[in-house]
Parts: sequence; C-alpha cells; structure tokens
Amino acid sequence: MTKVDFYQVGGNTSAALELSCQLAAKAWQSGDDVLIFSPEKSTISELSERLWAHSATSFLPHRTTREGPESIWLCGDGTLSSNPSGNHHDLLINLATGTPEWFGRFDVLCELVYGDENLVASKRHRYKFYKDRGYPLNYHDMTSQF
Repeated sequence: MTKVDFYQVGGNTSAALELSCQLAAKAWQSGDDVLIFSPEKSTISELSERLWAHSATSFLPHRTTREGPESIWLCGDGTLSSNPSGNHHDLLINLATGTPEWFGRFDVLCELVYGDENLVASKRHRYKFYKDRGYPLNYHDMTSQF
C-alpha cells in the first residue's frame, strides 16, 4: 500500500519547488525512481531549471520526456486520470491540486501543502480521503524551513 507523506511549507510555489528538489535529491541519492507531477508546463520548466542548479557544486540529472536513463522524471504530460507511464516508480511528488488516480503504483506519495487557502483546503480533503481508506499517513511541518 502506498505510504502518503504530507509536507506543509510556508509561502508559495517557490517554497514547494525547493522542497521538491530536496525530496528528489534524497531519493536520487538512495537510488530510487522519482516522478514529479504537475499539469502546469511552467512549473515543470521552472523545476527543471532548479534541478540543474540544485547546489553550487552539483546538479540533479532528470528528464522531461517519457524515455531516458535519468531516474528523476518531471511529468507535465498527462492528467489526474490518465496514467503518464505504465512503469513503476518509487516516489511520486505531487504538485497538482488534485491527486492522480494512478498514485497507487508508487511506494510513496508526497503531497505538498502550500499557497492559498483553496489549495490547502484541497489537500485537507485529500488527507481525509487517504485516511478513510487506511493509507499510512505522515505529516511534516516544514514551515520554519521554507
């Protein structure tokens, strides 16, 4: 069963993207496959730039297309109901308002909570959804760090 981690960050999209980079870096260092999902092409583009410049002395190799050897995939093609890839991934970082219907093929789902009240309310609804169905849940308050 997919483990679901909620990460609360203060601020806006920028803080969520920075946390996404950190989560992807940790997973990449562990040898895990990562899919970062956002239906917004501009978010994928900005995240790609951040991953290339993740730190002053390194970068995180990633891809923005289906095929490639990189274990971090930034997925901007697909919808919440259409599965962008049939392959299994270890970690799904969800930057969308809703949750993809295909999240169940991942070992871990990271839901990032940030931004305006509408997004926060949507994530509260998602938390209840997972809880009611018995998914293992964790909550991480990262507001003091972002």
